[in-house]
Amino acid sequence: RGRRVGVFGITINGIDRTSAVKIETVRIREVLRARGSSADFTYQNAANSPARPEGGQEVAITNGATTEFGGHILIPSFIAWRDEVGRMAFDWLVSCTDYTWELDKFLVYDRDNGGPQSYPQQAGGTTVTSLITTFTDGRFTTTGVATGLTAGAQEFDVIPVSEAIDRVARDTGYAWRVDAARDIKLFVQETN
Repeated sequence: RGRRVGVFGITINGIDRTSAVKIETVRIREVLRARGSSADFTYQNAANSPARPEGGQEVAITNGATTEFGGHILIPSFIAWRDEVGRMAFDWLVSCTDYTWELDKFLVYDRDNGGPQSYPQQAGGTTVTSLITTFTDGRFTTTGVATGLTAGAQEFDVIPVSEAIDRVARDTGYAWRVDAARDIKLFVQETN
């Protein structure tokens, strides 16, 4: 299940593809921690429709001026059918994952000696900020990282950045996610 998106736009690799998407199929599932959020939609590809979606392409789903989801297409599947004049058409069932997938390309370890990367007991946000600035490629930001609660000493031995952030979040009781602008959000999860 996921929340449905109302008025929206969808770009794939920076090209507006909203007209090829079945509006009623767009869903976004927001998940905290290392699994990341996801989105699904059906993309119609008829004889004169834009190119088909492919795994790895970047996707943005917007609602007016607000980007609701940013990430990448996983491997899409399709259903073939014939239109009213008998031409082949395809409905591509597109599943997307958020930018957490990109964090998983980067591993945390001590680059000087090849062993585990160690962090002292300190504010959890300080550790997370260091993980992002030290081990990623500069496309991620940390403006949404809260620094308040203290995390115990941490040691990471060749694990994805998202898993390291997840450990810090669990240690502090924080939740975390990557937003559609690749900003890391580390925050106290409100309970209602």
